[in-house]
Amino acid sequence: MVLIGFAVGSLMVNATAGFFPRRVVLLLGDGLILAAIVVLVCLLARTASVRSALRIYPASALSG
Repeated sequence: MVLIGFAVGSLMVNATAGFFPRRVVLLLGDGLILAAIVVLVCLLARTASVRSALRIYPASALSG
């Protein structure tokens, strides 16, 4: 899902670039680094959320 979101975001940026007065040049290497950072942040967030969910006692989660 991360890669799909990054691809959709990249397509939207490229599609709407002509509507804005300033141009930002994103080279291939910069785009790949940005993609790696996005994937890393998403993996860290997913790991943190799973660890947080595993610390909750099941009975307290089901009791409401």
